[in-house]
Amino acid sequence: MVSGNDTTYYKDGDASASTTAPEGGYNAMYNPNNGTLTLNGLNLTSGSEHLISAEGNLTIKLEGNNNILGSEDYTSNVIYVNGTLNISGPESGTASLIAKNGTSAMTTIFATQNIIINGGAQVTASHVSGSAQVINAEGGNIEISGANTIVDAQTGSLYALLAGVIHGTTKDIKVSDGATLIAAAITSAVNGTVNINKETSTVTAGTSADGATTWPSESGSNDLSDLNNYKYLKIAPKAPVETALEDITFCYAYDAQRDPDFPTGSNTLIGLYSLNGPLGNDGSTHIDIAGSWTLSKAGTYSYIGSTTLSDLDSEKLNGIVGNVAREYGLT
Repeated sequence: MVSGNDTTYYKDGDASASTTAPEGGYNAMYNPNNGTLTLNGLNLTSGSEHLISAEGNLTIKLEGNNNILGSEDYTSNVIYVNGTLNISGPESGTASLIAKNGTSAMTTIFATQNIIINGGAQVTASHVSGSAQVINAEGGNIEISGANTIVDAQTGSLYALLAGVIHGTTKDIKVSDGATLIAAAITSAVNGTVNINKETSTVTAGTSADGATTWPSESGSNDLSDLNNYKYLKIAPKAPVETALEDITFCYAYDAQRDPDFPTGSNTLIGLYSLNGPLGNDGSTHIDIAGSWTLSKAGTYSYIGSTTLSDLDSEKLNGIVGNVAREYGLT
């Protein structure tokens, strides 16, 4: 139970929480000033009531690996929040939470408003069977976001994820920014308005993980509402496409000496925009690059990535190199 006005600590094996930090560290700490419950290697089992409950919004920050086992036969939630629940990972890296609930128990992770899981949190939640769900945002959205954030919700019950359905207004189940969702149930993996970027996400769906195929199939619809019809659903980020270096070979020249030498002083810098060729003059106020030039060395570059320069700079560089090559008969 999350309550009180003082920072409280809990250590595995203790009979109750304390306002004094236990020796050897804590496995759970609640800060009432920001409504944050930090779990740090917690292993907790319930015989009856909710394991974690809060009146008002709650943020659960994960550190290390945490396991919460609910009751097998009591009508309770593993996590109950009368408000919005946010489960986040550590400031760097990833952390995990395994939450399980029994046959006759209620929803494993429940909130009356939104459920937000992000920041590299890796949440594995399950419900053995019965009529309750694994994750239920009763009156709000479910949002799963961020690289390395993974939600795996599986049940022998009707639905794994519900968003707003209880109140009669279906809400969003949104997966974005490199997060992964895996869901499975006996009726439908999700019940809500699925919201993903089809350009950056891959979807696998079917009657089970073994029978799932890439969605949509050649004859299937690309309508996201169809994703409510599958017993198994996986949404994951597409792998980044590696950009191959282009094999580009062009002439170059260096150690080209000018006579007379450029004057010394504060105004001696030459940018790409002021060079039109070895003997050219751009007619601007920049230093005149005309003069008598002597080329001492020439060669070729190859395997130049086309994305290493902006399009504009690439055009200018190609023009400069081309002029040098033509002037000295290197083309």
